[in-house]
Amino acid sequence: MKVIARIVLTILAMSGVAQATSDTSVALLQPISNVYTGIKAPCNPDEICMDTWIRWDFELITLVRGPKLPKHFRAAMLTHVQAKLYRPLHMLVVLEPITDNNRRKQLGADYYLKALSFPRTMYCLDDRPVEYGLSIPDESLTPSPHDTGYCFDARELKE
Repeated sequence: MKVIARIVLTILAMSGVAQATSDTSVALLQPISNVYTGIKAPCNPDEICMDTWIRWDFELITLVRGPKLPKHFRAAMLTHVQAKLYRPLHMLVVLEPITDNNRRKQLGADYYLKALSFPRTMYCLDDRPVEYGLSIPDESLTPSPHDTGYCFDARELKE
């Protein structure tokens, strides 16, 4: 699994991130906590708005590209749900600095969390899962890393 993560990180580092600016950092981070800030998103009176600002505390694991990040820092993200954290969990995150001092103070964070990706677990078997009594649709199968079996996302497993 570590080898696959390194390959993904290398590809990301070489290709860059779409629409990334010179201030954009991409990193593997360990989330420490995330909290509801109570700061609502701007919303038109005729709209139903459920987004709010969530503030994350992170620990830097690996900087993939971009400006240096501190070992521990906070980032804010506009979203409609607070994520449940399981440890250990290393997330791939895209960050941009908050340049407005008032906004930084209001959010209690130094960075905007522009994108995040939770890790995914893949299971690989030598034979098609159906041969083991698992009902994983063929369209959900991918070749194993050495093309010797069948892999599928852990979320496909149903009791």
